[in-house]
Amino acid sequence: MRQTNRPRECSRAKQAITLFVTLTCVLLFGCGPTLKEASSNFDAKDVVSFLQVVSGLVESGFGLTERNQLLQTIKSMKVDEKKSIEFSVTFKAQQTPLKVSVHIDDIDAVDLYFYSVPGLAEAIQAEMAKRLK
Repeated sequence: MRQTNRPRECSRAKQAITLFVTLTCVLLFGCGPTLKEASSNFDAKDVVSFLQVVSGLVESGFGLTERNQLLQTIKSMKVDEKKSIEFSVTFKAQQTPLKVSVHIDDIDAVDLYFYSVPGLAEAIQAEMAKRLK
């Protein structure tokens, strides 16, 4: 008759399950790209032209269709309302998220918050700085 050490086997099984769950969580939730913010306040009349500038910073994923989707969302919003839309763009040959959050300050003012990989966010922030000069 073979004897086994049930408590030790049970403990190892629990450790294996814990390790598996931990690694799964890290892979699913902890290894995505770190997003950085670029944000500014715009006169409503300047939003279209700035979105075209942003479109020029990426290879694909933020063309006319996506810009129009964002503009329609902005037009449908009321003062003090906030909404976000996420796009999948190609920046420097890499697929990356571009999340755009919008806050309507007043009838003629729009706050735009862009969240993306650091390189793209920095490029967007640089374009925002140019428009303030």
